[in-house]
Amino acid sequence: MIGLRAVVVDDNALNREIVVRTLSANGMKTAQAADAAAGWKEIEAFDPQLAVIDVMMPGPMDGVGLCRLIRACPKYTKVAVVMVTASDKRREAERALNAGADILLSKPFSPRELWAQVELLLKSRKSTAFAPRVFILDDNENDCRLAQTVLQRAGYDVVAETDPAGAVAALKNFHPDLILLDVTMPRLSGPEFAAVIARDRALPKKPRILFYSNKSASDLVEITADAKASGYACKTDGPAALIQAVHRVLHEPEA
Repeated sequence: MIGLRAVVVDDNALNREIVVRTLSANGMKTAQAADAAAGWKEIEAFDPQLAVIDVMMPGPMDGVGLCRLIRACPKYTKVAVVMVTASDKRREAERALNAGADILLSKPFSPRELWAQVELLLKSRKSTAFAPRVFILDDNENDCRLAQTVLQRAGYDVVAETDPAGAVAALKNFHPDLILLDVTMPRLSGPEFAAVIARDRALPKKPRILFYSNKSASDLVEITADAKASGYACKTDGPAALIQAVHRVLHEPEA
């Protein structure tokens, strides 16, 4: 990432300093601003590849407004946007992603967590030769579309379904590398669907299974082990944790 440019926009000076130090330590050139209006001026002057923007900031325009401004300008449509927030994860995730953000990080976060997300995001944008395929099955339409948006912006090729009835046929046409599977669905549970896939002889190459649920991590550990799935992600942990879980399952060898 040496030589890439980033603009950091946050009204909290300590938060700005943590982000700037983290990016600078990994070879990025940085500029910073304390509000959205000043942040836009820095983006115009600095022409960055990355913007790290706080959601809640004082003034006539907040971080979401700045993100919309970036996405509305053809010159900056390819800028990677990481938004950070201390507010409710799901509500802010929807606002940020609808504005065009690539990922949302929840405060407080460690420098290591921040850099892991930035590095993953920038690498996925740089390399388009290999786009792993992810199939999402979740009967909650809002959760399903949110996960689809998050993973598409992280560089994955994604197909999403909300009804298990037609999911097997859609899955066979798509040939995914990974199935992101809701645990609790009224017509067919996630573990039951995973068992159907495991028995299906028409799928010689079995996709990996990642359970995705509002259940607790302790419950998901047990469900994952019983179903012999590859892993799990808690919906309540937010988009950044989902990207990390998908990347870990797809890019690390299974035990």
